[in-house]
Order: sequence, then structure tokens, then C-alpha cells
Amino acid sequence: MKRYILILSLFIITSLNSVFGQVAVISEYFNRTATPEGEWTEILITGENVNLIGCTLRDNSESGDWQGGVRFKDIPLWQNLRKGTIIVVWHRATGAIKDINPADGYLEVNAEDDNLFEKRLFSAPTWGVAVLNIGQNIDIIQLLDASDNNIHSLGHSNIGETSAMSSITNYRIFHNGAISGDTYGIRVLPGRNIDEYNKGWDESNQHTEQSTNTSKGLPNTNALYPNENRIFWQSLRQPKWNSYKMGVSVKVVGSNTQIEWTPANSTMDPVEGYLILRVPTKNITSTADPIDGKIYNTGDMIGTAKVVGVIYYLNQNHFFDNDFKNAECGQSYIYRVYAFRFGKDDHNMDIVPENERGRIYNISQFAQTDSVDKPNTPKPVIKSKDDRNDFCETEDVYIDLIGNYTADLTFQWYCNGAPIQGETGAHLNVYQSGLYQIIAKNINTQCETPSDIIKITILPKPTAELFIKRNDSLFPVLRDTIIYVCRDNSRLYPHLIIQGADSIEWYFDNRLKTEEINKFETIADQRGTYYGVVMNGICRDSTPSITILYYDVKLVFDKTELNFIVGSKPCDTLLITNKSNADLYLNKSDFTLPSGIEIVNITFPILIKKDSSIKIEFQFTTINKTYFYRVEKIFISTVCSRSFDISATMINPEPQTLMIIPLPDTLDFGVFATCEFEQHNTMPIILKSIGNLQAKVTSIEFPMSNIKINANLPFIIDSNSDYDIYIEILDATPKALYGEIRIIYESIEATPKVDTVFIHYRGEIVVPDLIFDNNLNFAIPTCTDTAYFTTMLTNPTNLEIRIDSQPSYSQLVIEDIPVILSPYETKSVKFRLISNTSINFDDKIIVQPCNVEKEIKITASKSNITINTKYIRFDFGDVAICDDSINIRDLTLQVTGGEVKVEDIDISGDFLINAKVGDIYFGDTTLKLKYIGSKLGLNTGKLKLTFSPCDMVVELDLVANAIQPDISINPENYLDFGDVLQGTISTRTIMIKNITNLKLTINLPITSSKFTLDNNIQLPIVLKANEGKEIIFNYYNPKPNEYDTLVFYINILPCNLSVPYKFIAHSIENDYIRVIKIDLPEKIEGKPGDWVNIPVHFSPHQFSLSDIDISNIKIDFDYNGKILFCKGITSLNNDIENNAIIKAAETSPNLFRVSIDSIPHPNPSSVDWMNFNITAQILQGDTLQDIFKIKDAIIKSQQLIEIEEDSSTINITGDCLIESRRIVVGSQSKAGIMLLPNQTIYTKIHLAVNTDLALQIYDINGILIKEKLYNSLKYGNYDIYTDISDLMDGIYFVKITSVDLIQVEKIIYLK
Repeated sequence: MKRYILILSLFIITSLNSVFGQVAVISEYFNRTATPEGEWTEILITGENVNLIGCTLRDNSESGDWQGGVRFKDIPLWQNLRKGTIIVVWHRATGAIKDINPADGYLEVNAEDDNLFEKRLFSAPTWGVAVLNIGQNIDIIQLLDASDNNIHSLGHSNIGETSAMSSITNYRIFHNGAISGDTYGIRVLPGRNIDEYNKGWDESNQHTEQSTNTSKGLPNTNALYPNENRIFWQSLRQPKWNSYKMGVSVKVVGSNTQIEWTPANSTMDPVEGYLILRVPTKNITSTADPIDGKIYNTGDMIGTAKVVGVIYYLNQNHFFDNDFKNAECGQSYIYRVYAFRFGKDDHNMDIVPENERGRIYNISQFAQTDSVDKPNTPKPVIKSKDDRNDFCETEDVYIDLIGNYTADLTFQWYCNGAPIQGETGAHLNVYQSGLYQIIAKNINTQCETPSDIIKITILPKPTAELFIKRNDSLFPVLRDTIIYVCRDNSRLYPHLIIQGADSIEWYFDNRLKTEEINKFETIADQRGTYYGVVMNGICRDSTPSITILYYDVKLVFDKTELNFIVGSKPCDTLLITNKSNADLYLNKSDFTLPSGIEIVNITFPILIKKDSSIKIEFQFTTINKTYFYRVEKIFISTVCSRSFDISATMINPEPQTLMIIPLPDTLDFGVFATCEFEQHNTMPIILKSIGNLQAKVTSIEFPMSNIKINANLPFIIDSNSDYDIYIEILDATPKALYGEIRIIYESIEATPKVDTVFIHYRGEIVVPDLIFDNNLNFAIPTCTDTAYFTTMLTNPTNLEIRIDSQPSYSQLVIEDIPVILSPYETKSVKFRLISNTSINFDDKIIVQPCNVEKEIKITASKSNITINTKYIRFDFGDVAICDDSINIRDLTLQVTGGEVKVEDIDISGDFLINAKVGDIYFGDTTLKLKYIGSKLGLNTGKLKLTFSPCDMVVELDLVANAIQPDISINPENYLDFGDVLQGTISTRTIMIKNITNLKLTINLPITSSKFTLDNNIQLPIVLKANEGKEIIFNYYNPKPNEYDTLVFYINILPCNLSVPYKFIAHSIENDYIRVIKIDLPEKIEGKPGDWVNIPVHFSPHQFSLSDIDISNIKIDFDYNGKILFCKGITSLNNDIENNAIIKAAETSPNLFRVSIDSIPHPNPSSVDWMNFNITAQILQGDTLQDIFKIKDAIIKSQQLIEIEEDSSTINITGDCLIESRRIVVGSQSKAGIMLLPNQTIYTKIHLAVNTDLALQIYDINGILIKEKLYNSLKYGNYDIYTDISDLMDGIYFVKITSVDLIQVEKIIYLK
């Protein structure tokens, strides 16, 4: 049993440091002279989840005895102390000192606090002043475990290593020397790692320091070692994450992303956790790491990275980014997960990151996902009805979503920027004017993409009203109406008035009267149909039509003569048939009656409808009792001054008489055409017997043989009766007809009386004809497709002719059909031709009667002038509200067929145009439209240009969306460079994004010497619509401990807006200068022509290259170019060779420059990554030995670097009397040597004296290749050209020799 207990005890004794590694160190203690008041010891926990319960902190004495100390009590505070926790134990506290919150990794306690410690004595009899009272000459502060085994000891001695020190065999470090006095302390320095805390007796004090520069609770630093201990503290305080590359993944889950990783550990400690950043993939290489000591909250920005989550406990293995829906669309993102430990420092010592207090992030072991895309939602396409923008209020107006879309998209319609409630489908019925668009939204990514905007204008439909104006009064026309007018009476043509809108068109026979556009009144002065149209934009309304027809008055009577006989036949009737083309009214005044005749059965006025008849009864009365026989005319007048007449015979007979009266007494066959012979060759005659006796006709005499009568002679005519006979013309030969027919009769009575009746006849048979110039030449005006041509028509006959029909070509029209020409009449006739092009053709007109065809030849010339612009709605798009100099757009007018002249300009709204009245345009003419308004939002106007000829009009709706230029800046308001080492360059970026559709010009007027714009940024910066650019800025301050701020204004054009922005930086002391020696070989040796490698090695002094970050290197090597040619370099590191920008070349024959830029960050891990070899060739020159040295060297880094330069010796060797083959150079006169591109050496020589001259060319082995000799040259200037096209590629030397000149120049000849 005892043996078992002993084994267990041994295990406990070795448990803390041996089993768990070194769990804690004494990092520093502070001394006050003679008293422990104000003295303290700093303990640094170096193990994980350390338990200090039962451990003892004690001190030694100059006698070597252990005085006493304090034991850590069994309380939770001393359990599970996290690695990197700092414990400051005050030996005696003058006040209330107590920080027992372990969450920030810092504890500050009083050794005399009975709640935390219990006092423990070793050799000291009492606690008193001896215990934990640091001696100036010799002392040890030791931390024991619960079994009093040494955990760590820190001490000092001015007499060498004491026996007490020697008795501590491990985990110890002792300073060689005494403490100089009050406020001095002993600390471990540089303290790069745990081994430097365990160096034992530090004879030369390379690892410890006595200093008043105490750093309670902070890393131990000084000017020589500013960062070493800080980095060690940082490595302890940050959580280790060895599996940070394992199991890292990201995927989109709905509208979120899920990030997974392998946990850093399984510890359930709320002081630890993860910081999750979402970084745009394009910015990943420039993304900054989190800063130690800073507490980040969700939503904070670290450069372009956004903090999307802060979660606690390192056993977590996943995170949902619920903010992914707010990430910018059209980007890809990478997530970084940083492990951290500890919280906000209770003493605010974490405001300086180098204090390594508060929260510490592991920035070397962090999880990084692959990229995850957040694509833009596809742009929806919408289309209005018939692709139109303007509609009338009576139309069905709609907009449709066009195309196929995935099920994860939702849609919302907008009008004037506001969502339309409930409209989420693919079809939108539109009821009001406005700007319409649809926004597609992905339900998972929440990305929204708007369609293009469609402007819908719904116009009220106008109402067209037509009036006829008579005597300043208006009479409405409510339906289609026909108006008959007389052909030659213009006063009867109606004046038409239209109302309903300002935009008016008149149409005649369905063709636009372009000369009367926007005129309210027109005269219907031609036969045809008229109507008007009023317009509001595209909305139109037509009036009823007015059709103008010419009266064609024709009255047909059933008889040619009325007969009245007193006593026996006082009345007679007349049947009038209206064969006119219109209804006719007859008034009583239209009848002119002979004396005694009156109309007895009619009430006036009389309406005789077209193709209808009316019978009128006439009555004759007289008071004359005597015999009379009278023939007169009844006249009937109608419209258009047309008159008709009919004969009226009035007889008062005597008793017991006989009278034969021929009715008519004159036969008028009239003038008729040969084709109408059968209709006109027979005429009736009534032989009227008056009296109470019969008559016998015994003979009829004809003067012409081609006339006959149809009666058989003799024949009897009863008393008071009529006897009808017919006279017929037998021959249709064209001729004049005239003569007298004699009818001889006798009375039947006892004593017959013989008498003769004389009947005259006349007439003419003719062939119809028409004489005119049948070449009709039309000139079609520019502004219309209608032209008129007037010609004179002559009727050469005694027959009325007429033209009743139009020509066969439908576009050729004879105005005023029918055209009637009286015998031998000449009149003008107007032809109308409709054509929009020049045209030639033959046609014919038909002359009636007899269908006589007359040919016509038509020639029409047309020069169509048109004005076109591709716009009916001119959209400026987005315009700047503040600077109208850029709000200028081009409007192109396409004028074809001639030239036009500006007659009127009407422009409304905040718009201008550079046109002016009187301008003449032809071809393509570009005008400038300008928006000059100052009102934000949508601005509209109208442009109306009127041109001559023909009052041609161009009308445009003008639209401009006025906006204010604007940008977004990330980070907003200010850019914090943080703490920057003095003399080093810190680089930061801001993202400036144009968030408008304007093109913006950005200027950054920075005049500071400390804050500067990166050299690669060219000003001004031009940003296209919605474009963003990263701008790189540098901060440099050679002085330490300065807080620098710069407020400047980002200037935005247009509008010259200024956005204030601020830079903040803190330069901190950078006393530690790192030394890098550039080593060259001891000698560079070879024969002329040999190629050699010159190794260039970089040797850091007392530091590792991994401790710094180098951005570029530039070195100039100086040497004698006559004996050495440097060609290039070869890097010894693949990363440098493949990724850096390497330039190496001779900048002059004696200088070789090497520059290595864009060195990868972080730098390559190999220790020799900076080394390279120079490839060079040994040349034959003027010496056999010279120096190869570094003339200048710059290594750029965030740290201060001092360069130690080296040199080497060039030795030329050989075995053929090399000394005697030197090319010796001297000079008095001057010579310049140049290799020209045409394979010629040009030598320009100035001779100071008269001399012979030799020009010699040597190869690199000193062998003469070419030679030119010039004898007895006078002093002066000479140009010598030497052809070397026959030489091989290589290096040559040109030697010029005269009495006072020896000059050698090297050339490199490459064909």
C-alpha cells in the first residue's frame, strides 16, 4: 500500500510541467528599494487549461534561503486558466487592487488577499517585510506547483550563479547583475519563445534585462527588441487551430449560406469563439486581417470584408450567414473564419494592438472557403402592346413580361417607382400614364433586377365637331352630308369649321390636305368628299363627311307644247320628271307664264325628288271675244340658272271656219351625232283642225329627196280634231338640214276653199370631235402627292359634247365631271394627278356622244422632300441636375429630296435646341438638344419644328430624368490606417462606386506628404454608370508617436460636388533596424569570352526573413564595362521566377540594374528566396583586374532595413601573354561611336591636331577583325561610316587611334 501511494505521489510531483509541458513562466518582476510595497511579479500562463490551485509563489534571499510566499487557494479562479493569461501579483498593495475577471485573459491581484491566497513561510519567521521583498543584489522569484516542484524561476545575482540558483535544474533563467535601485525590474528579453525563458544562468544577459522600462501586464520590449516578446505573447494568447484547412465548405441554403469547418478544439469556453468575415472574391488578396485587441460586431467592416458573425465556443463547426441576402448581387464571395480568445480588456489596454491584451485573433491559421456566387437575377424583358408608348383612353393598354423564367423568381410591377399593389403576374393592365417596369426577385438570393422602364402615356381622346359657317353663324354637321353646288358659283361652296383639339388634319377624297394642317377652317371648293380629324398625340377622332356634288339639272316633259282653245279646251297638263342628280325645289317665281295662263292645282314650293315626277295643270282664260291665234313660251327656271321652256298655243276660233294649224310649225331635229341618227331622224307633227268644217289634205311637197312623210294622200281631218303625221329623215350622212314642207288642203263644203300650211324644218347631223393639246405635263409639288394641270378643250362642232367618265388610270382624275362643251365652245379643264414619284404614261379620254376616244400623254415630275427622325419620343436618359453643359444630346434630321427651311420653332419645358428660324437643312443634319432644368425627377417637354415648303412638321416628346451625381464609399466617412511603424509604408484601399447612371469624373486633391495616392492610380478617375474602383492610398511618417489625420474632399464632376473624407493613422516607434548583408563572391574569374555566374546572396543579421515582408528589391552593380558584360539574372526561387516582375539590364556600359517588383505576399517561405545569379561574360579590355561592387541597393518593407554592401574582384585569366594583349584606352581628341540600325557603325571624330587616324574593330578575344587607315587628316570634324553586315552576332570593340587619341568602345551587334 505504501509503495502504491509513493508511485502516485511521484506522478503528482511531475504532473504539471513534465506531463503537460511548461505551464507558466515568471516573465518580469518589479522592485522597490527596502520595502515590498509597490513590488509585483508578472506570471504568464504558457499551458492550456492550467490549474494553479496549491501552487506557491515565493522569493529567495541574498543568503540563499527561501523566505516565504503565497499559495493559490482552492477557488474556481485558479482553475482552467487559459493559455496566454497574464497574472500580475502585487507583493504588497497600497490600495484596492483586484481584477479577477479571467474573460479578458488578464488578472491583477494582491498577495495579501486572503480570498485568493494563503500566506506561506519557509525560512522567514514571520510574514513581515522579508517575504516577497525583492533584494537588490540577489533574489529569485519562483513558482512552485502543488507539490513544490519548480514550475519556473526568474532571478538575479551580482556574485554569479548562487547555490540556490544551481539547485534549480530546469525551467529557470537568472540575470547576471544586481538591481540598480528603486523602480528597476528584471525581465526576460527578447523572450522570443519558451526556450528563451529557460536559459539558466544568463552570463552575458542576452536573454534578460534590468530596466526601468517596466511593462506590467504587457510584453517585454525595448528599442532593440520591439516585437519579439510581443509575438511570443500573441502566439500564446491566440487559440491554436491546426485543423483550419480541414472540412472547410460553403453552400447556399435558400437565401442564406452555410459555412462549415473542423472545430479548433472541443473546449466549451465562452471566452473563445470565431469571427466570420464575408469577403468579395475580387478583394481577397487585399483583405486585411482582424486587429488584435479590437472587438468586432456583426455588420462591422474590415476593409472590404464584412463581419457577418461572431460566435462563441470553439467546438462550433458551422454558421449560417443570414445576411447573405443583403450582400451585393453579381459578386462571388469567400468566407474567412478566424479563431479568437478572450474578451474586451477591463483596463482598456487593448486599444493598442501591440499590447496583446484583450481579444487576440489567430491570423496565421484561419479557415477560408471556396468562393460562392451570388449571381444577378436575370433581367426581365417587358413589352407594351404593339411596342407602343402612347395610347388613347379608349384602348385596352397592357404590358407583358416576355420570356421564360425559373420558378425561384417572383415579380412585382412598379409605376413611377412605387409598387403596384397585387400586380405580380406576367400581364399588367395599364389604366394611367406613368413609368412602368417590373422587378424580378430571386426568392433565395433576394437579388433584384429591374427591367427597362417603359413610359406609357394614355391620352384623352378628342371629340371632333364639324360646323358649316354661314354669315358668321355655325351650323353643326351631325352626320355624313351631301351638298350640291353650282359649278361656277363659288359663293355656294361651304366654309367648314372644325373644333375639338389644336392638332388638326383635313382630308379631301381620303387624302391629307398637307397645306391645311392645324388650320381650323377650310373651304370645300371642289367636287369630292371632305372631313376633318382632330388629334391629341396619337388619339384621333373624325368628323362626319361633307360631299360636294355639282348640280346636273335635267327636267323631262311629257309634251313639247300646251294647247288652249277658248271655249272647248281651256286647260292642259304638263308632266315634269326630275332627271337631275339631286332633288329640286320649284317656287312659283321660277315659272314665267304668258298672259292669261295660270297654274291651278299646285301649292308652292314644289319638291320634285330625284327620278320622280309631278303633273302641273295650266288654265288659260281671256276676256277677248275676237278671233286670235297666239303662240308663246312658258319658262321654268331652276338652280344654277338653268332654264327650260315649252310652247303654249292659245286660240279663239271663229264660227263656220276651217283652219289647219301645224304643231309645231317648225320642225327642229336639232343637232345630233351620226351615232344617234335613229333616235333623232323622226319627228311628229300634229295637224290641228280648228273650225266646224272638215279638211282634206291633197298633197305634201318636200324640198329634199331624203325626207318622207308616213301619211297616205289624200286624208281627211275632222273638224276641231288633230291628225298626227311623222316626218322622217332617210339619210344619216353628216350635213345640215333645212327647208320648208308645204301641206295643201281644202275645206269640205259646197264650195271648197284651198289653203296651204307651211312647216319649216332644220337640223344638223355631225360627227363629234374634240380638239386639245394631249400632252399633259404635271409638276407634283414637294409637300404633296397631288398635282393639277389645266388645258383648253375646244368643241369644233355644232354639237354639244361631253366627257362623262374618268381616264382609265385611277390616279388621274378630271375635275368637275361631267365636262360639257357647247357647240364651238372652248373651256379650261383641270386634271388632277396623284403620285408620289415621277411618272410617264399614256391614257385616253372618252368623248360623248359616240364614245370618241382621244389619246393623252402624261408626264409627271416629282421631287419628294421628306424630313425624318428616328424618334417620336426623345429620351435624354439620366441627366445631371447641376451641370447642363453635359446634358446635351444629338438629334439627327434626315432630309431627303431637297432642302428645307425652318419657319417656326416651338419648344416647351426645360429644353433648348440650337436651331433657329431661317436655318436651311439638307441631307443628314445633327442638331443639339439640351436639358437646362433644375428639378429632380422626370421632366417632360415638347419640340415642334415647322419647315417650308408645305409646312412640314417634326414633333417630338422630350423626356429627361434629372438626378444628382452620387457615390458610395467603402469604408464610409473615414479610412483608419491603424498603427504604422515609423519610416514604413502602410497601404489601404477604399472602394468608390458610382451609384448613378451618369458618367462621373472623380478627383482626389490630396496634398499631404504623409497620406499619398498610390503611383499606379491615374487621376482623374472616370467611373461609368454603376462602376466601382478600388483606390489605393499610402501612409508614411518617418517620425514616431504622431497621430495624423487628413480631411480632404472627394471632388465629383459633373456638378463639382465635394464629399468630405478623412484619413487617420498613428505612427509608432520603430527603433529596431534589421540588417541584411548582400554577399558577393570573393572573385569573378575567367578568360575573355567565358560566361560566368555571379551569385548574389542575402544574409539577414540575427533575424529570419520570415519575420519581415518585402515588397520589392532594386540593386545597382558598378563595374568596368570594358572587361565585363552583364546579361541577366536567374532567380533561385520558383515563386519569384513565376510571380514577381523581374527586370535586369545594363543601363550603361558600367552599370547593371536588377529590380524585382510585385513580390508575392506573403513572401516565399524558403530561407534563400531572395538569392539570384547574374549571368555575365568576361571581355578583353584595358585591364586584367577591376572591382565589381554594389553601388546602390533598396529593399522595401514595412520594417526598417539597413543594407550592408559587398564587393568582388574581376580577374581576367589566360595563357597567351594576356598582359600584352590589353586594349589600353587614352584620349585627347574626341570620338563618338554609335551602332546604327542599318548594320553600320557611325563614328563622329573631332581632331584637335593634324594626324593620321586608324579605326580598328576587335572581337572579344582581342583579334583584329576590320581596319580603316586615314593619312594626313587635318584637324576638324569627321564622320566615318563602317559597314559591318558581314560580321557575326557578338560583342566587339571599336578602337580609334590618332597621335593624341586612343578610344575604345564596346558594341553589341545583333542582326
